[in-house]
Amino acid sequence: MGLPEDWDAINWAQGVIILPSVTEGVPTILIPSHKYPQYPRGYFMMAYKDSMGTLAVGYNAGEVGNAGKLMSEFVFWHELGHHRLGHTGGLAPDQMEVSFTVNKELDADQYSFQHWLGRGDAYGLSVVRRAIRFFAESTGQGDQDHPPPAVRGAKLQQLLTTAQLAQFTIRNDNQTNPKFVAEVLVDCFKLDHGTAHQLITEIERQGSATIETQGIGPTARLIDRNEAAKIVNFVTAKKLFAGQPAFSMTCAPITG
Repeated sequence: MGLPEDWDAINWAQGVIILPSVTEGVPTILIPSHKYPQYPRGYFMMAYKDSMGTLAVGYNAGEVGNAGKLMSEFVFWHELGHHRLGHTGGLAPDQMEVSFTVNKELDADQYSFQHWLGRGDAYGLSVVRRAIRFFAESTGQGDQDHPPPAVRGAKLQQLLTTAQLAQFTIRNDNQTNPKFVAEVLVDCFKLDHGTAHQLITEIERQGSATIETQGIGPTARLIDRNEAAKIVNFVTAKKLFAGQPAFSMTCAPITG
């Protein structure tokens, strides 16, 4: 499933963000903070169902703008999760009585996490990482409905750790055969030859480079640990049977 409709066309440099009128089939409704002062600072969005049964997500334009694109996309799918997990009742936003439990909030976080990481690409991972960082940097204590940000961030961190994703770090060990490295990058990481040689130049200039996806651009996908093990075996076998000199490559789980 692709990115929410028209979000890429938003000017995220401005402080007040107007979201598309419909995203994933759900209307997004601007709820001005001055009209609803009971919302605390930091409120972004709210999932609700009106008396006609219409599902919607209300949002605060200023807070959405302050949060930025990645975090706002995470929060939108969190709110969408409330709808699709059956959490929302029949109250309109001006009634201000919709509430969820702590567990439902964590479930909605997990729904958003699964959507973004389920894309299997670098962009989805960047959304998840932004959410983890946002919660880690937040100082709030939570409330009767929402767990503290630290708890939410720790839960997302745990989910990411158990997602079985891997990253490779390739280092220049002064014995690296650039041709061999290029073959590995093309064969294992699905890079085109031009990108492979650019990465080799980066390794030689900076001393190392990290890879988390196979391919580049919109077709790139994350590497899981089973694939990582196959790549390690491939490199080891190629060194042994083809007589190619090794380069220093380490594989580690993606945990944050």
